[in-house]
Amino acid sequence: MSTFHGLGMGLGNLSRLSDAKTRSVSAENPTGEKGKGGMAEPKPGSAARELGVGWKCRPCAIVQPG
Repeated sequence: MSTFHGLGMGLGNLSRLSDAKTRSVSAENPTGEKGKGGMAEPKPGSAARELGVGWKCRPCAIVQPG
């Protein structure tokens, strides 16, 4: 049987295990590296300034036009 990569999902594949690797790209982890969520440095004047690294202190990213 061929390996299942998780793409082309349908009800017929619902019970199959996938060998796919997932990552989440977000403002906290813009590169999608494994285990790098919550690594943003709080800005000095922000409400999270005393929390340090490891806390979710960057909930969004401002994207400039162009």
